[in-house]
Amino acid sequence: MIFLFLGGLLLEGLYFQNQFEKFIQPQQSTKDIKDQKPLIIGTDPTDPPMEYKNKQGGLVGYDIDLAYRLGNELGRKVEIRSTLWDNIFNDLLDKKIDIIISSVTITDERKQKYAFSDPYINAGQVIISPKDSPIKGVEDLRGKRIIVARDTTNESEAIKYTAPDLIIRYDSLIEATQILANGKADAMISDLVLAQRLIKPYKNLIISSDPFTNEYYGIVVRKEDTELRNNINHALAALRVQGYLTDLKQKWLE
Repeated sequence: MIFLFLGGLLLEGLYFQNQFEKFIQPQQSTKDIKDQKPLIIGTDPTDPPMEYKNKQGGLVGYDIDLAYRLGNELGRKVEIRSTLWDNIFNDLLDKKIDIIISSVTITDERKQKYAFSDPYINAGQVIISPKDSPIKGVEDLRGKRIIVARDTTNESEAIKYTAPDLIIRYDSLIEATQILANGKADAMISDLVLAQRLIKPYKNLIISSDPFTNEYYGIVVRKEDTELRNNINHALAALRVQGYLTDLKQKWLE
């Protein structure tokens, strides 16, 4: 009887332990496991230090680190696809990629077609010019040749301050910076976080203005992917609390 009694207590204890473990450990349904496919992220690697290719051809930068850490927070493997800026938004809508992490500024116009995560960085626009240039602010851009990245908020700002035929558009900011350094333009408009690294190889270029806009970068998601957007926002909030976004800023932007 004693052995039966003790055996019963043991079985009962094992049962309650099992139930307790079920309670404290998140249970994943068969559907959840089946749906854990890689998160495909599109990026245009032409904007150092946010996203670019190193000498070995690998993708590196602030956004690349963020992408992999985000996948870790979401519990999903990450596949990053190098995508031309001209195609990146169509690839999102065509479901060739799941999200975009590529220095995308949150704008009212873009929000009409796409959903955005909460902002993860503020990168106001600045003017880059030759060191001997008199340009110190946007009021000095009248009648000047301004280089910008095509189809960006930099281009939208340039249109406000100079004639349309004086705006020189390039697909790559790296190429644009080289053109400015060679004296073929008067100034360039760029987001601050990009400008700091773009001018590093050139002793004759400086950031000649304070930021004159607020530019909030966000992760782009299809409008119908509400659950994914919410999960990304939760992950970004966690990374903010952990201090990871501060670590990224110190690593790539200072």
